Amino acid sequence: MKRPEGFTLVELVSIIVILAIISITVMGVSNSGDAQRVQASRDQVLLALRSARHLAMAKAGAGRSIEFVALASNDSIDVQDAGSSVSLGAANYPYVLGQGIEISDATFRFDKMGRTTAGSISISASDASVTVSVSANGASQ
Repeated sequence: MKRPEGFTLVELVSIIVILAIISITVMGVSNSGDAQRVQASRDQVLLALRSARHLAMAKAGAGRSIEFVALASNDSIDVQDAGSSVSLGAANYPYVLGQGIEISDATFRFDKMGRTTAGSISISASDASVTVSVSANGASQ
């Protein structure tokens, strides 16, 4: 007796399952790189904003301003005390974000109570993006 040509249902389902697993794995690997770099940049922006706020509450006084500056022209962030970049612990400013990361222009000037004007900062890479929000009381998320 001659066996019919072709694949059995079990073989076809097995191949479909294997292809699905491979495609999910490949898609996850290709997208996670940009998302991870954007999240790391977001963390750096949040750290700089919070550091600027705390520095302002500790040092700001009459005629002295603490600013957070994001520059789209060179995709960097800076914390400035009276117009000069500062070093806070291990963080030296200005800080250039990673290759392929884009940030929107933004400036937040903090007063001695840690307050600033409300606004937002966009951070993106080729297929991932986040927005950091800054409230008028200086809190960022």
